[in-house]
Amino acid sequence: MDRRPQIEAARKRVLAAEAAARLRIAEERRPGRAALARDLLAQTEAALDAALALADYEAETASACGFAPPPIPPVPMLGGVLDAVRTDLRAHGFAEEVLA
Repeated sequence: MDRRPQIEAARKRVLAAEAAARLRIAEERRPGRAALARDLLAQTEAALDAALALADYEAETASACGFAPPPIPPVPMLGGVLDAVRTDLRAHGFAEEVLA
C-alpha cells in the first residue's frame, strides 16, 4: 500500500497549521510593534527638537556676546535621520497612521 498520498496530505496540513500559527503570532504582536515604532519616531523627533533648541540657544548666546551666530546647526544630519527612520519603517510595512 502506497502511503505517499497520505504523507503528502499530512505534510500540507502541517504547513498550513504552521502558517496559521505564524500569522496569529504576528497579528497578536502588531500593536506592540506599532507602539515601539511610534516611540522611535517620537524620540527621533525629540532629538531633532533638542538639537534645534541648542542651535537657537547658541545663536542667542553668540548674539548676546556680539558674535555672529554659528554657521550651521550642531547636528545638521538629524533631519535626515528622521526622514530615514520613516522611510525604513515604511519599507518594513508600517501603516501611515503609525508614521504620522
